[in-house]
Amino acid sequence: MSPLVEKALTTISNSNNLSDGLSHPNDSSRTKEMLTKLQKEGEVLNAGEIYNWALQNNWTEGGAKELKNLVDKLNSGKTLRPSQKNMWSRDILEKLKKEIVDN
Repeated sequence: MSPLVEKALTTISNSNNLSDGLSHPNDSSRTKEMLTKLQKEGEVLNAGEIYNWALQNNWTEGGAKELKNLVDKLNSGKTLRPSQKNMWSRDILEKLKKEIVDN
């Protein structure tokens, strides 16, 4: 898993209520939007790695499975459609890259 993918997952985790998985529309929208941005950036999204990462980082098993399922959908060519858009700034990935370099 690349540092950018890991940083993005950490950012999602810090923004979402992990006890509810992705059941809240805002949590689902934020996650779908970030995953889509990562894919468009050319990042490799390995569903199994992301699932394991989520389990190790305080996600419930159900939430980790939901996250894995979203990645599987993206990897199969499907489009993730968040109920709300622009949950993240347009330059969120650039900001995350900068944070990685600065640390």
